[in-house]
Amino acid sequence: MPAFVTDGPNIPEHLLQAHEEGRVVFFCGAGISIPAGLPPFRGLVDRIYERLGIEKNPAEKEAYEKKLYDATIHQLERRTRATV
Repeated sequence: MPAFVTDGPNIPEHLLQAHEEGRVVFFCGAGISIPAGLPPFRGLVDRIYERLGIEKNPAEKEAYEKKLYDATIHQLERRTRATV
């Protein structure tokens, strides 16, 4: 069974084939993303704000400080949609 990253989980061949055919979607957390060189969720949130060149508003900052990164992004989406 192949692995996506060194020392990563082994994926059965039939699931890899199903993925290739568009019949399976893999949802992977930090156990996969970090060893693959991707940022953790907090790092992703930080990069989004950096690329947008904006600061967190009070609601976003509150969610971020509580480590509710999905809520932080949700608040950001609501704010940026309102300005588009």
